[in-house]
Amino acid sequence: MKSRSRNKILSVLLILAMVITMMPTIAFAGTDVTYTKVTEAPEDWSGEYLLVYEEGNVILDGSLETIDAVNNTSAVTISDNSITMDDNSKSVTIPICEIQKSKVYNICLDG
Repeated sequence: MKSRSRNKILSVLLILAMVITMMPTIAFAGTDVTYTKVTEAPEDWSGEYLLVYEEGNVILDGSLETIDAVNNTSAVTISDNSITMDDNSKSVTIPICEIQKSKVYNICLDG
C-alpha cells in the first residue's frame, strides 16, 4: 500500500517536471524597453534617465554595485531619438528628483 502511494506521488512529480520543461522559454524572456533621447532641456528634469555613451552604444549601469568604467555597462541600440535596451532597465536607470519644488535636481536615493 505504501509503495503504491509513493509511486503515484512520484508519477505526479515526474509529469509536473515534464510539463514545466516543455513550456516555451519565450514566456520567461524579457521585453525591450525604449527611452526617448533628451535633446533639449525639459521644464522638469524629474524622472528616470540613462547615462549613454553614444559612440560605443552602451549605457552606464546605474546600480553602482561596482565602480568599473569598462565592465559596468549594458549594450543598447540607439537610433533617431530613441534608446532601446532589454528589460533590465531598473538596474541601469538613474532616478532624478526635484528637491522641495526648488527647481534644483539631484539623484534620488530613496525612490
